[in-house]
Formats: sequence, structure tokens, C-alpha cells
Amino acid sequence: MLIMKEMRYIAVLVLILSNLASIGLPAPVFGLSSEMDSVRLQLNWVHQFEYAGYYAALEKGFYRQEGLDVTILSGGPGIVSVERVTHGGAEYGTGNSEFLLSRLKGKSVVALAVIFQHSPAVILSRADSKIFSPQDLMGKKVEMGQMVNDAETYAVLNYEGISVNQFQLLDSTFNPENIINGSVDAVSAYVTNQPFIMKERNIAYSLIVPRKYGVDYYGNSLFASGKEVKKHPERVEAFKRASLRGWKYAFDHSDEIIDLILSKYSGSRYSHSQAHLAYERDEMKKLILPDLVELGHMNPGRWKHMADTFVRLGLVENPDLLEGFMYAPRSGAFNWSHRGVRAAIAVFLFVLTAAFTLIYFNGKLKGEIRQRTRAEEELKKNKERLDLVMWGANLGYWYWDTHIRKVALGFNAAEMLDEKPESVQGPVMEWATEKIHPEDRSDFRDIVMQHVRGELPDIDLEHRVRTRNGEYRWVLCRGKITDRSTGGDPLRAAGTLMDISRLKDYQKQLEELSIRDPLTGLYNRRYYLENLENRLSRVKRDMGHLSLAIIDIDFFKKVNDTYGHVAGDHVLSEFASLIVSLVRPDDIPARYGGEEFAIIFSDISAAEAGRIVSRIRKSLADTILTYGGETIGFTFSCGISDTSEFQPHEISCEKMITKADERLYQGKNTGRDRIVLPG
Repeated sequence: MLIMKEMRYIAVLVLILSNLASIGLPAPVFGLSSEMDSVRLQLNWVHQFEYAGYYAALEKGFYRQEGLDVTILSGGPGIVSVERVTHGGAEYGTGNSEFLLSRLKGKSVVALAVIFQHSPAVILSRADSKIFSPQDLMGKKVEMGQMVNDAETYAVLNYEGISVNQFQLLDSTFNPENIINGSVDAVSAYVTNQPFIMKERNIAYSLIVPRKYGVDYYGNSLFASGKEVKKHPERVEAFKRASLRGWKYAFDHSDEIIDLILSKYSGSRYSHSQAHLAYERDEMKKLILPDLVELGHMNPGRWKHMADTFVRLGLVENPDLLEGFMYAPRSGAFNWSHRGVRAAIAVFLFVLTAAFTLIYFNGKLKGEIRQRTRAEEELKKNKERLDLVMWGANLGYWYWDTHIRKVALGFNAAEMLDEKPESVQGPVMEWATEKIHPEDRSDFRDIVMQHVRGELPDIDLEHRVRTRNGEYRWVLCRGKITDRSTGGDPLRAAGTLMDISRLKDYQKQLEELSIRDPLTGLYNRRYYLENLENRLSRVKRDMGHLSLAIIDIDFFKKVNDTYGHVAGDHVLSEFASLIVSLVRPDDIPARYGGEEFAIIFSDISAAEAGRIVSRIRKSLADTILTYGGETIGFTFSCGISDTSEFQPHEISCEKMITKADERLYQGKNTGRDRIVLPG
């Protein structure tokens, strides 16, 4: 009976094969096409390793194998690839965020594949200019492109509240000498390019990286005109397929492609040396992530985020035209030459062979099935026991399969992250970018990549993860790669998550208690001295300024003797509140001990610090302090020291405090209720 059923299956398969052969579909095409389609690819800059995949696809014959005769057109200053493509000068183009902007403005372009998962755009400055953050650009000379070309840079400035009116904006000249000789303070640049020139000249430099401020755009990508996608969908798919194949070859044989670029794609004044091309390759790998993210992968959420940024910057009114921007192969046309069809034929033949083999081995398999059923039942029981142990230990598991580039979460882990049980996230680095707190992303990537490279035995780090309601939860993530390929590449990894949010809250509370005075709520003496040491180090390093005030309540013992120690505590607490209300946000007020208080004033002179203390003195005089029905009046004396009183190498906590103390007692000895300044 079973054999008859299997024979019916085989008959159905043979019937399907017969029908496929009878409907007149074209024969499979394996090899070169007799007719070549001529198409053009417009680059958005001059020839360099940034386009290595396309050179490899052309020179290794991948385009020709797809029936394409491709001409690669160089870009350069004044050449906008998206305009060339939309005006018919080329069918395909490369670009950054500008072709997305063109789409949102009504131009017919379609994104085919993302090559750079992260944009190479940075703001470059000499280290001696002391530009370490967007705020440091204020009042400086900055070379930047137009907003359509430097969207990441403008977005960072917008997010950080910096207006272009707050610095001198200069058009990009693409001349590295301007930043080298100091005629400009900062330039918009590519991390794959200009830093090499700085290193070559032995010039220390600093980078402002947009993605560290939450601006994480795609970099160089491949796009086509809407007309090309609509009229020639098979050609678009072939061009994309050959291009991605070229990119894989370029990274597998990068030295060969560098030699190819030097011999065939050099000659412009922007051409790179061999060492420069090798540097560009190494930096590109960090942005393309070919070992972690599938070449060409695109996420609609990332494109939507970029479109929303353009709206916030005022470049477009709304992102409605984003619909249809990401390329999706059109179904309906049957293509025998497609790899999927070939694979299907191979699968069909395999199934046909397997069906005949199944008849022979059926009896043997039935016994194995019974054994497998028992094993599966035992495995299910073991899994239930393991789940119980994981639940009791407050642990959840995760599993990373690099072959399909997915992260799967177990029930407990999904519950911690407010996700559905067994939910599968996207590629691990993109998932991390979307879910992990911006301040923790860099450490997460570093730890994962070090473990992938074999530099760390396992993954063990604490970080914050965003739940679906937008809140962040602290987790302890542990795990390791469990399986590698013969070449050492990771295949699978697994580990656990533990919710440590409550522990972190306790740690934060303990840290706060350790640096606060319990009576006044001000910082305690230990924290005050540590902070003073750190700030004085910065003063000596950056040639800055700092003033220090030590305050002592006059005749405080009389307050305790007259009104009692509880009233004295009340006086200290109220006086501390008065100080906090009148100092600046960056100043550090502390209880130095007993009835003594101290204040660190950053970046102001002793005279300016004296004016602030005078306001405290006046406010105290105007304040009516009562306790237990009694009005309590008191004054204070103060001594102030200033770093400008010392040579830089002489500045120390001990000398600053000693000077302030001497002036405090000078005020005490000359009648009290005094503020004594240097000089």
C-alpha cells in the first residue's frame, strides 16, 4: 500500500516535468549570451577603491556572463551621478544620501543595493585645533559641501543644536592642504580618504563621527533610473547580481584589485597611491561589514529614518515619495537562466532520485523514525527542565546563526526585551544599532568583533537595550562562538541574557550616597577633592582657568549653644540650599567639613567668583531663617584662590586650598563677615 502511494508521488513529479517541457519555455542559458546589452554606470567620484566591486565585475567578466556590456563613467567635482542617471546619461549610478533626496523631490530613481552599511562621512580637524565635538566648531572656519551632499554633517549639527550661522561656512574645495596648513579649522571628509593624508604627513587629527551622535546613514549605494527598472527588470536584476558578485571578489582578492586600479583606473589629480588604496580598503571593511552583513542588504527602516531627517532639515516637506524606492524583483516572468530556477531543477532531480531511493529504504526508516520519536520526547523533557533552570536563574538565551545572519531569542530573553517569544531579529549589527543604547553601541561592536577575530575568548558585557515601549533596560550579555568554518569564520554563536536593571539602580543609588553629604545633600569632601584634582589637570593641560572658594559660618558654635544642635543642622541645610540656588550649573559646591563649605568655579577668575559669593552673602542677609519659633541670623567669611596665581607646573590641590584657607582666616581675624580675594 505504501509503495503504491509513493509511486503516485513519482507519477505526479514526472507529469509536472512533462508539462514544463511542453509549454514552450526557452531553453536554459548557461554561459555567455549571444547579444550584449550596453549599459552605463555613473560613479559619484573619481576612480578609487570605493568602487572596487564594479571594476572586478567588469574585468573578471561577471557583467558579460549576464549578457551586459558595461561602461563605467568616472565622477568628479561638478558631476552629480543622480542627475546624470535621471537625465539619461547613464542607466545606473552610485551615490550616498543625495539620490534618496532626489527621490523625495520627485526624481525617478530606485535603490538597488546598499554597499556601505555605515556612511564614511566625518568632520576632520587637526588635533591642535581642539575640536572634539560639534559644539567646538562654533566660531571656526569650516569647509562643508551643500546640504544635499553633506546631509549627515548637517544632521549632526541640527541634532546638537548648532546653527551654520555660529561658524564661518566655506564651500568644499577638496584640497587637503587647507586643513594641513591651517587655513581652515575643519572640513567635511570621508574616513576612508583624508585621514590617510594626515597620517602620511604625521599630523595628529581628530574626527567627529556622525553615528556616535545617533546619525547613522547608509553610505555608497547602487541605484538605477525608474525607467530602467520599469522597462528592463531582468537586466536590472542581472546588473545587481553581477555587481554584488564583483564586490565579493574585490574583498576576497583585494590586492589584485588594487593593482588593477593602479594600472587601469588612475590618472586624475585625485588618484590614490597603493598605500592609500590599501588604507581605503581597510577602512571600507569597517563600514561595509562584509563578514557580518550580506552585501547589498537594505533596511526600509533605515531609509525611512534618513527621509525623516531630510524633513527635519527642511530639504523636503514629507517622505511620502519613499514608497517603491527600494528595489524588489518583479514576479511573473519565468527565467530559466536564473540561479533560483537552476537550483529548482537540481532540487527536482534530487527529489525524483530520492523518491526511488525512499521505496528501498522505507522499511529501514520506519524503525529509525520510532527511535527518533523517543529521542525527541526525551529532548522535549530536557528542554522543559532547561527552561525551568533558566527561569529560576533569571536567564534568557539567544542564538546567532551567521549563515542566515539572524539573532533568535528564547522565551525569557524575549520577555526581558518586551518582544514576542522566539522572535527573530535582523542582522546582528543592524539589530544592535536599532536596539542598543547609543552610548553602548561602540563597546558592543568592539567586543563582538574582538571575539569574532579570536582576540577575546567570549562575549561578556553589560549594556542597555530598548524595549518596544521605548524604555531602556540593563542586561548582562554573555556568550561565545560555538562553531567556526575551516577558514575560521564564525558560523554559530549562543549565549544568555540577564536582566540587571534593578542591580544597576541599586549601584547608582549607592554611588550617589557615597559622594553626597547626608545632611545638606551637597557633594562630600572626598568627591570634592577628586573633582578638584581632575579639573586642575584639565586646567594645566588646556591652559584654562579655575577659582576656589572656602566658606566658614561665623560663630557657628554660638548657634548650637543658643538654639541646639538640631537647629544648627537646620541652619547648615538651609545655607547649603541657598548656595546651590545661586551658583552656576557647572560649579561644584560641597560640604568641606563641620560648618565649612567649598565651591569650585570653572573658567572664571577670582574676581568673578567673588561676585557670586557676594550674591550669596547678600541673599543670606535678606533671608529670614527661623526654627522653633526663633529667628536665627548668621554671617560667613570666605577666602578665594585662583590658578592664575601660580605657574602651570606649580598648580596643585594643596596649594589652591592652602591659599583659600589663609584668606579665610585673614577674613576671620579682621572682623569676620568678609570675602578675601587675591591681591
